[in-house]
Amino acid sequence: MKRVLAAALFTTLLVGASGAAMASSAITLDTTRLDMRTGDTIQVHSTVTNDGANTTSEALVYLSLVETTQGVPVDLEDWTANRSAHVAPLAPHASATQTWTLRALVSGDFALYVVAIPNGTVDAASAPTMSHPLIIHVTQRTNLNPGGVLPIALGVPTLLILGALGIHWKRDHPSVERSS
Repeated sequence: MKRVLAAALFTTLLVGASGAAMASSAITLDTTRLDMRTGDTIQVHSTVTNDGANTTSEALVYLSLVETTQGVPVDLEDWTANRSAHVAPLAPHASATQTWTLRALVSGDFALYVVAIPNGTVDAASAPTMSHPLIIHVTQRTNLNPGGVLPIALGVPTLLILGALGIHWKRDHPSVERSS
């Protein structure tokens, strides 16, 4: 539990607390927990909503993934091709939804956050807004046929054995010649 709290604190310190420019905005995720196996591909939907009375500025929305067992950030480069998206200015009470496709590469426990940075920059007047964590549990997939080689790995020796048995049988049981 201490490691999960440490990971959440690390991510909060990494991205900051909600600030003035995004203070009236919220980020929600379509789910709070996912259980998957290595190699599975999933889609996560996040929604940035302007809950304020004024139009927000353009924002950069990006993913942050933390491995919670050791509390270390994960390089998302291998998990997804799209780690960020731009959101146009949002009118009051308007929202924009993003779709993120993730592929689990390693087993473990992870926390995924979606973060919005106004104007793509962070300064004292425009701190990021962060979603609640999406808890992801990934179990190791056991693959009995990696790379599709099982038919060849079993088929070639089987054919060689059958061929050797056929030659042996033919030698022990010569065929009778027919006379015309």
